[in-house]
Amino acid sequence: MNDTHVNEDLKAIKFSEADYFGNVLQTRKYLAQSDFFWLRKAVPKTEWFTNPTTVNAFYSASTNQIRFPAGELQKPFFWGTEYPRSLSYGAIGVIVGHEFTHGFDNNGRKYDKNGNLDPWWSTESEEKFKEKTKCMINQYSNYYWKKAGLNVKGKRTLGENIADNGGLREAFRAYRKWINDRRQGLEEPLLPGITFTNNQLFFLSYAHVRCNSYRPEAAREQVQIGAHSPPQFSQPANMNEWPLSK
Repeated sequence: MNDTHVNEDLKAIKFSEADYFGNVLQTRKYLAQSDFFWLRKAVPKTEWFTNPTTVNAFYSASTNQIRFPAGELQKPFFWGTEYPRSLSYGAIGVIVGHEFTHGFDNNGRKYDKNGNLDPWWSTESEEKFKEKTKCMINQYSNYYWKKAGLNVKGKRTLGENIADNGGLREAFRAYRKWINDRRQGLEEPLLPGITFTNNQLFFLSYAHVRCNSYRPEAAREQVQIGAHSPPQFSQPANMNEWPLSK
């Protein structure tokens, strides 16, 4: 809220109403220089690098943090207490699980509890992990996205696929645990006017936050350079094995 500080920080940028491209280049240069400022400095373990209005969530391996800006803590992610908890567990609950699981994916697992790059798994655990990831890489590489006209890149998207699978399972188990522990196994009241069970609402809520619309050009770019699988594939393939999800 300090105008003097903001103006001083941005004084090197001279925006022009007639040169959008030049404005973008200036902004990117400014951001790059801001990043270089941290080069060879100690990582500040408690620093936030995210604008609070951002509608997204993050995992930071170097600080061992999961971050949920205020912009994420609203509908359709967090529904509050006036709605069935199944909706929140299926949305923000899955996102929380997703970010937690990043700490144990193919990259996050290499960092210790202090955020330092320090292999802390046993050799046996690493080998078993790598063997299991081969199955997931093959699974996602076989998915064909018609909109893009391309197959998903299973190796590129491995970290996010691990987080998607782990987060969804963790959140669903957490929801069922909440039902058993806090409600003594009594199911929540159903939403009026619809016949969906709360287990089904959990997965509909998850599908809701994953739902996106792509043009073919954007779809191809997502496959070619994106770290995430297309939204329609951001779920476990063997969900029929989940007896409570039906």
